[in-house]
Amino acid sequence: MSITLPPPAPSRNNPATFSDRMDAFLAWFVTMAPELNALAYATGPGVFLNGNAAAPAIIFGNDTDTGLYRQAENQLAMATAGVRRLLLGASAFQVDLPITGTAVTQSSTDTTAGRLHRTDDNILFHALRRFGVYYPSGNGVNIDSAVAGDAGLYDATLAGTFPAASGFWWITSQAIYSGAALLQRAIRYTAAGTPPATADEYMRIRANDGTWGAWRRVYNSGSVVGPVSQSGGVPTGALFEPSSNANGRYHRDAGGLMTCSHTFVIKPSSDATSGVKSATWTFPAAFADAVSVVPTGALISSSPNGRVGLTFGFPTTTSVVVYYNEIAGTSSDVNVRVQAVGRWY
Repeated sequence: MSITLPPPAPSRNNPATFSDRMDAFLAWFVTMAPELNALAYATGPGVFLNGNAAAPAIIFGNDTDTGLYRQAENQLAMATAGVRRLLLGASAFQVDLPITGTAVTQSSTDTTAGRLHRTDDNILFHALRRFGVYYPSGNGVNIDSAVAGDAGLYDATLAGTFPAASGFWWITSQAIYSGAALLQRAIRYTAAGTPPATADEYMRIRANDGTWGAWRRVYNSGSVVGPVSQSGGVPTGALFEPSSNANGRYHRDAGGLMTCSHTFVIKPSSDATSGVKSATWTFPAAFADAVSVVPTGALISSSPNGRVGLTFGFPTTTSVVVYYNEIAGTSSDVNVRVQAVGRWY
């Protein structure tokens, strides 16, 4: 919408054209009034001067250096305080001041869709997520419904069956047959990007009918020896656990077998009397059920005057009484070596 330009103005210096020009000039006012009204209430385009940053074409009455202006052909600019802040062209949108608010990420690991990244964001986090290999808490990913080729860091708070509840997991899914059959491997991280002291690795298989098997630990040089444990007869800790304390040594294996051994003095050299000597051996670790106790030797530091071997009382799960029948006294210590065998669960 534009206003019709006025005709030539009448002039008293030219009486010959004065009347005709006056009539035309007055007639122009009649047509200009509706054009002004149409411009004031129009829903169509308006026409403005180009303006500039210091004096935009569209301004506000009490803020004349803030508004919109045309910087060049097909370029719309916005200025505040007389300085250009935004420039929109046919192929780019330039912003010349920091962007804040909900349009940008609110934390270094914000995963809200459509937000811009800040310079202090966790770039590795977002790069992994960008390429579909990071699944953070709360986005609905379920590792039980993974498909072949899925790989990524999974937060253990997500849906699905994890080998354990804590930490982050690097999980890969690999097709092993057709249909839904998968091999899934999981390596645990104590925190995002931080490997544990030993490689904590598990694996499981999904059958072609979609049924998952249990997670099974994959043992390596860092996990074979250590504290053993079990759940329902299934090992959940290391395979072998050797240890010792003041009561001797013990060795457990993941299958439940435990062997305890000890060497101690049953008759000190200061004891000159004859007869049956005894001592109670408290096992270095408790057994779960029946225990077999056997001697592995009775040593005397010098030639004995006479003795009748070792015997044992009925062992409990925590101790046994060891007897030594001394026929004739000896001035030497009698050192006894014994061994107990049973199950720890």
